[in-house]
Amino acid sequence: MLSEITDRTIIRRTISDDHQQERPAERGACPGVVATPLGMYRAARFNEFAAVDPLPAELIDRPPVALCDVALCDVLTEHHHADCP
Repeated sequence: MLSEITDRTIIRRTISDDHQQERPAERGACPGVVATPLGMYRAARFNEFAAVDPLPAELIDRPPVALCDVALCDVLTEHHHADCP
C-alpha cells in the first residue's frame, strides 16, 4: 500500500522479537520502553487492532475512515498525490 501511494519501493524486513528486544536494551533503554512497542507489534501480528468497535461511529454519526485515507494522504499532500481525497 505504501509503495503504491509513494511510488517508491518499500522493503519489508522481518526481525525476531529477540532482536527487537535486545537492540534497544543494549543501548541502555529501560525494560518498559523496550516492552511497549514490542507488545504493540505482537498485538498487530495477532490482528488485535483489526476489530472495529461500532460505538465511535455512533458517537460521531458517521462511519470510520481508513487510516490510509487520512494519515498517509495528509502526509503526502505535499507531494500532490492524485489518490488523496
